[in-house]
Amino acid sequence: MEDDTKGVSLLKGDPKVAIIKLSVPMIIAMLLMSTYNLANAVWVAGLGADALAAVGFITPLFMVLIGLGSGL
Repeated sequence: MEDDTKGVSLLKGDPKVAIIKLSVPMIIAMLLMSTYNLANAVWVAGLGADALAAVGFITPLFMVLIGLGSGL
């Protein structure tokens, strides 16, 4: 087992620990992306209802694209 790299030894260990350690960066990234989209909506709300509706429409699509790009 001393020949294994850190990533390989993580995957050979307890599956629960591996899932948690591999998912934490993705969870943090998605929370930051949600915060960004919320701030974007607050900023765009000053432009009017149509602009806010456009942001509300695009946000879920944006999250899906980010998820696909991240390998979910």
